[in-house]
Amino acid sequence: LIVNIKDQPVLHSLLPALSAFDPIHIDATLAPKTLLFNATMPSVMFGSSTVKNGKAFINVTDSAFVYSATADEFHQSKFAFWFADVNGMYDGRIFTTSVSLSDPQHKERFALAATVQQAGDSNVIQLQQGLKLNYKLWAIAQPNRIVFSKDGFYVSNIEISNSGQFVKASSHQSQFNAPLKIEINNFDLENLTNLISTNDTMLADGKLDGSITLEKRGPSLQLASELRVKNLVIKHDTLGDLQVDVSGDVGSKLDAKLTLKGQGNDIALAGAYYQQPMNGNDFNFNLDIKALNLHSFETLSMNEFRNSSGSIRGNFKIAGKFSSPDITGNLQTDSLTTTIARLNGTYKMPAEKITFSSNTISFVNFNILDVKGNKAVISGAIDTKYLPELGFALTVTADKWQVLHSTIKDNKEYYGDLFVSSKLSLKGTSSAPVADGYVNILKGTKITITNTDSKPQVQSNVGVVEFLNLHDTARPKFLVVANKDSVQHKFATGSEMNINTNVSSEAEFNLVIDPASGDFLTMKGEANLNTSVTPGGVISLSGNYALHSGAYQLNYNFIKRKFLILDGSTMTFAGDPIKGTTLDVTAIYEAKIPPYDLIMRQVSDPTQLNYYKQVLPFNINLHLKGQVMQPVINFDVVLPENKVYPLTPDQIELVQSKLSQLRSDTAELNKQVFAVLILHRFVSEDPFSSSSPGLGFTALQSVSTFIGEQLNQAANKVVKGVDFSVDLATAADYTTGSLQQRTDLNLAASKRLMNDRLKLTLGNDFELQGPQTNNQQSSYVPNNLAADYLLTADGKYTVRAYRRNYDEGVLEGFVTRSGLDFILSVDYNKFRYIFRKPKNEKE
Repeated sequence: LIVNIKDQPVLHSLLPALSAFDPIHIDATLAPKTLLFNATMPSVMFGSSTVKNGKAFINVTDSAFVYSATADEFHQSKFAFWFADVNGMYDGRIFTTSVSLSDPQHKERFALAATVQQAGDSNVIQLQQGLKLNYKLWAIAQPNRIVFSKDGFYVSNIEISNSGQFVKASSHQSQFNAPLKIEINNFDLENLTNLISTNDTMLADGKLDGSITLEKRGPSLQLASELRVKNLVIKHDTLGDLQVDVSGDVGSKLDAKLTLKGQGNDIALAGAYYQQPMNGNDFNFNLDIKALNLHSFETLSMNEFRNSSGSIRGNFKIAGKFSSPDITGNLQTDSLTTTIARLNGTYKMPAEKITFSSNTISFVNFNILDVKGNKAVISGAIDTKYLPELGFALTVTADKWQVLHSTIKDNKEYYGDLFVSSKLSLKGTSSAPVADGYVNILKGTKITITNTDSKPQVQSNVGVVEFLNLHDTARPKFLVVANKDSVQHKFATGSEMNINTNVSSEAEFNLVIDPASGDFLTMKGEANLNTSVTPGGVISLSGNYALHSGAYQLNYNFIKRKFLILDGSTMTFAGDPIKGTTLDVTAIYEAKIPPYDLIMRQVSDPTQLNYYKQVLPFNINLHLKGQVMQPVINFDVVLPENKVYPLTPDQIELVQSKLSQLRSDTAELNKQVFAVLILHRFVSEDPFSSSSPGLGFTALQSVSTFIGEQLNQAANKVVKGVDFSVDLATAADYTTGSLQQRTDLNLAASKRLMNDRLKLTLGNDFELQGPQTNNQQSSYVPNNLAADYLLTADGKYTVRAYRRNYDEGVLEGFVTRSGLDFILSVDYNKFRYIFRKPKNEKE
């Protein structure tokens, strides 16, 4: 039986978590006394799990069962395993198995081997030598046994050890349900946590000591444990020494005491956990925080906080159910200072207090100071009765408070400095908030917002169209679910928002319209805006932003020009903060250039024409209208009328008349605009009458380059196994005494042999247009030949033999050259690295 499973849309409908997979191949053979099964999975992505190069093998005969399963990579969320191998056999008496995990370099990191044998009504597990934890080989005491039966289990002489570390487990007697004691000495937690940690994340570390005793008394299992972890490290944060003592009846009540001391931390948690609720409580604990050093928990916060100092103190009683805990007590900051990573804002909370009472978190003038000592004050309460839903009754006031002080490294979407004064009232719930008040954006604000969607792209073309017979009652009815990207996020019905925002004329905002090209808009002005929520729960922003100054940076290929925004330009907000924002902006670029080429066809007297070589301050007006992230751009050329020029009124009138004529021909106007921006000059109506080829010829060069690229792509699609190169170039030629357009075509084909070590290339040059060189052969026999051989497989050293025709101009024509080259290719980011030794290069 041979089965090939291919990626089909119907599989995605049946298994929604299935992202993608390469074809799965199954080869199975079934006979009266044998079963042979082979399966290969090159790549499978299911939910957050990924398997690469997975293989499974089973061979069953009448006397033995052999199995193995391997995978080069297995990823689950943030955890990863490489080169996993599970194999074993069963011969009718003993079942053997071994497990091996390696690192990305294929070096074995973890290994375990064991056997299972039936002895009467019991099953006996025995650990075999070869245990490896975090690359280190551990000794296993022999003989050892773990015996299971329907009556219970017991353990005999289980001990693993390495360099003073050991873990022992043994029952008091070799009989079922005898008391079991586990002893741990100086065990490095990294031995186990690295099993599920990625290369760049250490889950936990520290030295573990202690003991665990399990004893069955009647129907109940009694637990008594004393565990200590010295220098506990979690995700690279050293928290201190941890001690955990647990005792009691596993089936009813467990008493626990946990202490954490060191690294500025002094925390104690003590109380009881109930297997069956007692007085309506699943647990009842007292939490005493004498000191919690925020700095030691920064990595645990996913680095959302940094550069922290000071501590938090508090005392709490925690009881109730996990779904709705009852927390009472106080939390107080003690000279606490921290920086929020995304905002890069440093905030101080000298001695602020939060009170926890039944289902309520209360703030009484909770002060948050910025780096200059300006305050943001929180007062009110948060209702936690219906978790995870929160109820709000808060007021937040701020006076010249710095919210943001970040760079693009902190947050690519928005960064800069933001200063505000505000008074806000927040009521309602977390899903349906009610907000009211004002926010004033103050002098000193300078924010940059980046358009992350620079160009529209097809995100996915995978979909299912299923045709159903709705009269077939036996067939399940599938619901059509909209793409999650098309769902508009909004507040629940009942949300209200009425926030007025005033923007200072000294506040500066930058919009990066196209991160790829570098186009950006910088603005200063005054704004009166209102933020509200529509009846459907969608956020709406309305109002006008009157611009007084700013600039639009235009980057188009090699054009880089800054246009200054004209006072009176506006931004209008109407609905969606991004899509509903429109521009009506005029920006000016001043170019001091002569009008000579612009009007030379209108002036027949050469002596009069020379006057127009005087430099005049022309304005290139840029008009932006439409949506802020996709504005419609128009240009104009203006000679200001309120200035004194070194020309007569009649001459100025002629220039103004020509500009008016341009405005009636958009194509000609744009040509002149781009000529000024690119060449810093006008171009005449007949470009060949001036000293340069003109803008039209520049466009022709770009077009021939484009055609060459398209021919390249087409040739490579038609002929497989051979690389084609097509080069079409247009250039200006003055060899005949006048401007002539010249077009040359170069064709080349190459083939790789000997495992890509040898590359053979042949080609030819063709003169399609323009003056011909004096000795170019008209034969279509290739004149350009080359052979490249890689002396080393990495391509660092290459030798090339060649014969090539070179164009040396009309007089000499094409010259044939032959030779031998030796090529050295080196990758480097600093010049000195070219000369480093191979040993240093490997390091």
